[in-house]
Amino acid sequence: MRKREMGRILALISLFLLYVALAVQVFSFSFGHSLCSSHDSIALLQFKQSLAVADYPLLNYYDFFCPYSYPKTTSWNRSSMDCCRWDGVTCDRFTGHVIGLDLSCSKLEGTIHPNSSLFQLRHLQTLDLSLNNFSLSHIPRGIGQLVSLMHLNLSYSMFEGGIPLEISHLSNLVSLDLSYLFHLQFSQEGFNMLSRNLTKLEVLSLSLVNISSKIPMNVSSSSSLRYLDLGYGLHGEFPKSIFLLPNLETLRLSGNYDLTVSFPKFNWSSSYMLTELDLSHNNISGGLPGTLGSLKALKLMNLHWCNLVGPIPESIRNLSQITQLDLSYNHLESKIPDAFSNLQKLTFLALDGNAFTGLFPSSLVNLTKLEDLGLSDNSLSGPLPLTANRLQNLYRLVLSNNSLNGSIPSWMLSLPSLIELRLESNHLSGPLPEFKSIGNLNSLLLLNLSHNNLTGHIPVEMKKMSTLEVLDLSFNQLTGKIPEELTSLTFLAVLNLSHNHLVGPIPHSNQFNTFPDDSYFGNSDLCGFPLSNECGHHKSASVPELLVEQEEDEPSFLTEMTWKSVLIGYGCGLIFGFTVLYLIYCFERPRWFVDFFATITNELTYRTKRRGQRRRNFHRRRH
Repeated sequence: MRKREMGRILALISLFLLYVALAVQVFSFSFGHSLCSSHDSIALLQFKQSLAVADYPLLNYYDFFCPYSYPKTTSWNRSSMDCCRWDGVTCDRFTGHVIGLDLSCSKLEGTIHPNSSLFQLRHLQTLDLSLNNFSLSHIPRGIGQLVSLMHLNLSYSMFEGGIPLEISHLSNLVSLDLSYLFHLQFSQEGFNMLSRNLTKLEVLSLSLVNISSKIPMNVSSSSSLRYLDLGYGLHGEFPKSIFLLPNLETLRLSGNYDLTVSFPKFNWSSSYMLTELDLSHNNISGGLPGTLGSLKALKLMNLHWCNLVGPIPESIRNLSQITQLDLSYNHLESKIPDAFSNLQKLTFLALDGNAFTGLFPSSLVNLTKLEDLGLSDNSLSGPLPLTANRLQNLYRLVLSNNSLNGSIPSWMLSLPSLIELRLESNHLSGPLPEFKSIGNLNSLLLLNLSHNNLTGHIPVEMKKMSTLEVLDLSFNQLTGKIPEELTSLTFLAVLNLSHNHLVGPIPHSNQFNTFPDDSYFGNSDLCGFPLSNECGHHKSASVPELLVEQEEDEPSFLTEMTWKSVLIGYGCGLIFGFTVLYLIYCFERPRWFVDFFATITNELTYRTKRRGQRRRNFHRRRH
């Protein structure tokens, strides 16, 4: 009996020691030795040598997309042959084979050839070459050799030409991102083969890829799809069954002007996973269906510029999770429904450019999370609500080009987060509101109250809007003098007080020395620089003395150097401006930023030209 027990004990001890030995071996193998396959290490070094590392200029747009970019391949060298420790490389813990390669934002430049050593990494599961510059070369056909690949990202990488059919051989692909390859073309044959062979795809992103074909019907049977973003150029009929893919969370079809989309008339209850729907800039027949309310998980819906007609259905109240809703620039009509009061998570609402009628919708006043509200270019009428104290998070309010009347309520000029307020082209009347709380407007950049019937004086308290960059009070009935205190608005870049009944001298200091004469046109009793109407015999009122002395005394070479500096600055500004616009276009920033940036750019360019002309005319008058 004792021998049996001792035997069992010894057996258990042996098993335990064997387990410990195996654990130590696995641990030492994982952490104490090089895991990298020598074959893969050599292949990576050869791939590194086939490409260059670019030294992009400061304002290159790659630097904006990748603020922390660096050339990852610089850590790849023969002195450290353990490629698993190299930047961007991931290895299998047990075999040592390279299974992941992330070279995004690595400043790589050149051409990947079909026989590149990259395609010797047969165990590769993830390949990310996004945000590099492959010099408008073709996507290499050798990519079809990476049969284990599950994730492929080539977005923003400057490839051109056709998409090789070999990609459709990668039957294990789960995600494919070819977005923002502007010069890439997708044939009908390629699209058909891709959708037929890549049955495991969960993510397909072809944003801004020139597809120029119809959507294959077998896309609608891709039940694993979670994210579908198809670029421009699609035509024909959009398969309604795609709306009903059971796992679809994001559907983006923006910019396919020749694609005809019809909403399904049956219930969308099978689309309960859908959280983002972007059909903007498409041709949608008909109006918004009542079944839209069944998309209860929806958080973002963009139907901007889709030719929609009819009213907004009451069922929209069921979209209780939605945070961003854009129905702007369609042909929607009738009153804005009270159902909006149920959308308490809404932060962005754009209903501009429709044919909505009635009063300012009271249903919007209680949306406490609302940040951006656009109701411009409609037929809204009547007075603005007297109170809307719950809109404390509002940073943009645009009600321009309606038929609103009555006075401007004081709450509009006491919103603490407000950046942009536009009420132009309405029938608003009465004096500007009391500015007792105007100190709260510490963030206001743009104020446009033009083309109304406002009366009274320009309040001195407007000087407290210290961040203001654009002020337009033109085409009103304002009287009195321009407050001298407004010269303290040192960030003011655009000023328009034209076509009022203002009187007296134009203030001269800071930014006011830079505004063109058309900022003051239509005020017959205004005088002083930059207008030709002088103020009595006070020379200082006609033109700033400092400006005259500088223009008379500065030597010609200094003037020449000054204008060279201006041209250099202007060139840098253009580069920066186009970069910002490109970013806005690519990342779809809110429309208010595009409008605001365009306003600033146009006004500053025009003002620079007018200022040069005004100075030349001034010298002619003096001589």
